[in-house]
Amino acid sequence: MHCMDPQLYEAAVKAAVEEIVVEILETCTSPAYEGPDQMTALHAAAINCYTPGIIKKILEKNESLIKQIDQYGWTPLHYAAYHRNSEGMKELLECDISAAYIGDNHRKLTPFRVAIGQCYIPYVLLSRCPDSCDLVDERRWNVLHFAILSFTLQDLKILLKKYPLIKNLINDKDVDGNTPLHFLVTCRPSLLWKIKQAYKDIFLDTEVVNNQNMSVFGVVKSGSRQLEQELLKLKESVGPYQYGVVKDEGTAILSKKAAFQAFVITDAIAMVLSLSAVFAHFLMSFPFGTNTETSWSLMAYGATSTMIAMVAMVIAFVTGTYAVLTTSLWLAILTAFIGLSFFLLMYLICRIMASAKKDG
Repeated sequence: MHCMDPQLYEAAVKAAVEEIVVEILETCTSPAYEGPDQMTALHAAAINCYTPGIIKKILEKNESLIKQIDQYGWTPLHYAAYHRNSEGMKELLECDISAAYIGDNHRKLTPFRVAIGQCYIPYVLLSRCPDSCDLVDERRWNVLHFAILSFTLQDLKILLKKYPLIKNLINDKDVDGNTPLHFLVTCRPSLLWKIKQAYKDIFLDTEVVNNQNMSVFGVVKSGSRQLEQELLKLKESVGPYQYGVVKDEGTAILSKKAAFQAFVITDAIAMVLSLSAVFAHFLMSFPFGTNTETSWSLMAYGATSTMIAMVAMVIAFVTGTYAVLTTSLWLAILTAFIGLSFFLLMYLICRIMASAKKDG
């Protein structure tokens, strides 16, 4: 038996049935390793966090697969780092540690940078090849440029406290002259003071200027919208690929914006209260709700729910519109003004009704 359908072989690897893979490797003199998107069976095994044994068996048969890249330039180690497969990373690094220094086709992202982009500290890579954290991508972003955008304060503290090599990168510039501190004060300004208080031994160069001649404090004072928009665009493009699909495709990328969060909450409130009002009026159609205290209670509840739902709906419209129109501030403000005019109209209508009642 000289070969085998690559789809069947890769399916066996994904299924994590080690006995099947071993049998294929032993019975096929030339097993087909290729899969979709130029991936190999080793890529598929690296994705599965429960297959370190399969990774070892495949490498014993063909070590060259460890440097084989798919159409995105990702090696099996990239996928193991993306999926936090620490055991898989161990097996791959034991075979060839140089795989940790291979950059992809997108931005020359190394496996270490991929893991950091996933808010994950790859301790295996740090212990086996600590100098891999010194590598930068095509924009000269270092580890901290990535970590600043996604890591929690606790994880940032771990990076800065335990790894001096990473700590020393805090003031390094990218191609635009921005240091990780420029990114920090643009996206998460409150963390700068927390880091300064927690690690007084770290020299934070807040006077260093970027290519726009803006220091770290200058960014804080001016609120550089251009840098913020660039970071948002780059952050979305940093996400690794999974079978050719960008990470979190189809999910709400605005979910961390306060305006969008307010929209979601007020929209939910408006929906619940609207349905409650409809249900109250529905109950009033039953015999027990006619000319009784229950009828008046249901009517009052329905009216109150409707009024609150209307207010929540207006707020949801304004905040939702503002969240998606932040790149066009004048349009966002104009739309918000039009939406909020509802309250003015409601006030005028109430005044007219009160005046008519008084005259009557």
